[in-house]
Amino acid sequence: MLPAFANFQHTITCAVACTWTDLPRTPFGELADVPGDIDGLERLVEDYHFLHKTSLFNLSLRVEMLQQVANYLRKRSEEWSKYPFIQRLTLVVLGKLTYLKQIKSFYCQYDSLEHYMANQSVREGLMGLKNNLYFNCRTGRYYGVFATEMLDPCHRDLASYYHEWKYLEQPRPLFFLWLEERLAYHHDVKTVKYCTDSELQQHLHLCEEGLIRASVPVESTTHLNIPDTTKPGALFIISEDDNLYIAASNIQDYRHTSLSQGKEVKAAGLIWAKLGKVTQLFFMSGHYRPTLQDGLNTISYFKELGIILDDSVIIQYYEQGCVKECSVNQFTEIASRDSNEVKQRI
Repeated sequence: MLPAFANFQHTITCAVACTWTDLPRTPFGELADVPGDIDGLERLVEDYHFLHKTSLFNLSLRVEMLQQVANYLRKRSEEWSKYPFIQRLTLVVLGKLTYLKQIKSFYCQYDSLEHYMANQSVREGLMGLKNNLYFNCRTGRYYGVFATEMLDPCHRDLASYYHEWKYLEQPRPLFFLWLEERLAYHHDVKTVKYCTDSELQQHLHLCEEGLIRASVPVESTTHLNIPDTTKPGALFIISEDDNLYIAASNIQDYRHTSLSQGKEVKAAGLIWAKLGKVTQLFFMSGHYRPTLQDGLNTISYFKELGIILDDSVIIQYYEQGCVKECSVNQFTEIASRDSNEVKQRI
């Protein structure tokens, strides 16, 4: 069922979700029966495709050309509102325009992706995204370089493409512009959902008498319940401003960066609870890769929030590639000893 004309007008005048998918090439066979100057639309689209996509100079020109296409569609919105192809094209045009504007904004601030990563430093007491490149033998895929996910307007998993791009002969195109030719029409790339500020409020949790409960008004009396049998638990982060966000790990496209928006955090991991009382914590995050010291900090941050972490709480953590399990007090001793040994080596 086609949307009403008023909804179609709203679509072409408001921001839409950005997309890396590029405009289809002309001629548009589906527009044979559409009245008006379709030839003019096809000429604009062809001029847009004529521009070389990996050129930084052409990036501004591509944005200008897409804006012309969007304006052309807007002027004829009433006449063309009933044609499905025009509606789909409009969504692609506006989504691609949003995408390229954000890419342009990034390259106005930084000469390259390497320039950005070289200028990032994690502040003391916080955890930042890891930008090492790893290979997972089990999945046969690369992962890591999470700055690419955070900076990408569509928040795609780009580690494998980064690995491919990294070993191109010099001079190589800028990473996100190289992707314009590499991934312009690929739809099977995994993406991560980054919550908006308003969406984050649905995941905000508070401490009440040592127990964790949801902050959303409808569920204000609901205490956190994540049974120990739930695998792999619920995602949690503590933001820089001491907010605790928790989300089920089985929500599609959710990762720790869904809750952190790619920012530095005080803590990240997995959590289990019964009637609001924490029963288990796992200091595990592929994006942030918590160290023993990060785990120690996490325990402190939980206690600062007033959350009960007695010695019945099970702590899981990675050590030398293996998952270890112990109590809160045991972990505190292990992590403190490791921290002292690191200081002595320094």
